[in-house]
Amino acid sequence: MRDLASNVDKLKNISFDAHMAVWPYYREGIDIDTAFVTTETLMFPGTQYKDISADMIGYRIVGLSPKVTFYVTKGLKPDCVIYCWKIVKAGPKWELKNEVCDISI
Repeated sequence: MRDLASNVDKLKNISFDAHMAVWPYYREGIDIDTAFVTTETLMFPGTQYKDISADMIGYRIVGLSPKVTFYVTKGLKPDCVIYCWKIVKAGPKWELKNEVCDISI
């Protein structure tokens, strides 16, 4: 994902496709306000796996109040991304949640 950092339009397109796949009830679509690449720490609670650093795309939607930033990282297949949720009690650490595929990356 780091190689996409300078291509904001591509980041917005990936964000849009992922968001619409998970929350399809936005029938009229959404507008991505901002999209960026960041490196965060992923945790794997309840497993023997150690924390790892991972590149993520963060994005915000126009008109969403309160302002929420959504995060995705690379999925298991080239056309997939996985949503990441912040673990509040663990500080700036994240865990993997929903995988979304058929994304134009």
